Amino acid sequence: SILNVTIDVNTSINLNHLKIYGQGATANERLLVAIGVGDTLNVAGNFEMVSAGSDTLNTFNLNLGTIDVKGNLISDLYARGGTTLIKITGNTAQKYSGNAGWFPDIELNTTGSFEPDVGVVYFGCGNLTVTNGSFTSPTDLYIRKSFVVSGGTFLHNNGRVYFEPEIQ
Repeated sequence: SILNVTIDVNTSINLNHLKIYGQGATANERLLVAIGVGDTLNVAGNFEMVSAGSDTLNTFNLNLGTIDVKGNLISDLYARGGTTLIKITGNTAQKYSGNAGWFPDIELNTTGSFEPDVGVVYFGCGNLTVTNGSFTSPTDLYIRKSFVVSGGTFLHNNGRVYFEPEIQ
């Protein structure tokens, strides 16, 4: 079955940390989280897209809207992208962690950096756009849609970059 959740705010809202957390009640459930069209969730701290760790939740997606993140990003196996734009704008050294799953679209526009946390060898997302700042790739980088570097720095010193289109 499909579980639907909607986050609808009046244009934008400021949050300290944001955790999109899914758990299914029966086997193979899918969680769809939608942010209102044109809405922005401003996150001063970390953004997590994770599950309860049970095998009842098959996947979950994050669609529409924008999440502006000043802290770190964390994902797990059940995170399965979506259409939400996640903007990395912390102007500091921001980290990403989780060696499975993938984020929706990522845009790096910071004077800081976005790099893997200790031990992280994987990062996956829909679109990856670097307009400013420094993106350091892990060993394996998975891009499901488009890859654009119009400014800033993209560093990939070892491993592979995979272009793996999302099956609709």
